[in-house]
Amino acid sequence: MSQSLLYFLIGASVLIGGFSLLFIVRSLKKINQVKHERAVQAQQVEENYRKRRDYLIESIQVIARAVGTDDKLSYTEASIRLSTLLQMLSPDLLEKPELCALQRVHERTEHIPIKEEWKSLSKQERWKFQKEMHVIETEYAGSIDEAARYLSEYDFKMLMH
Repeated sequence: MSQSLLYFLIGASVLIGGFSLLFIVRSLKKINQVKHERAVQAQQVEENYRKRRDYLIESIQVIARAVGTDDKLSYTEASIRLSTLLQMLSPDLLEKPELCALQRVHERTEHIPIKEEWKSLSKQERWKFQKEMHVIETEYAGSIDEAARYLSEYDFKMLMH
């Protein structure tokens, strides 16, 4: 084998090794960048989850403290709001005996129109529904007060995942 051929093969090997090294370095940089982006995304997801969870807990506690003390908040509205928030936060929590009245009132009143639909009702229709809500609220008032008290004192840190 001639000396020039040997130099050529050595040079070609060095070039191939250099390109291979360059390819490996670039690939590692891309992999690290993807790992970093995923970690940032995971952190953002966790932060959004924590903020949403904190918002739900705060909303539950505010409504629970207002039950029975705020004339603008009926037992029906409180039950609907609390059961909906609890369903979003932790459906298992609604299964507790202390809170089952909230779900029962919600189920018994879910056919009643709300918001714009309520506003579009005639006075007679509203009166009929208000009478129905009054009967339900009278039946469950004590249980709703107990549920509100339970939620006001509940340690939501136990629900952390």
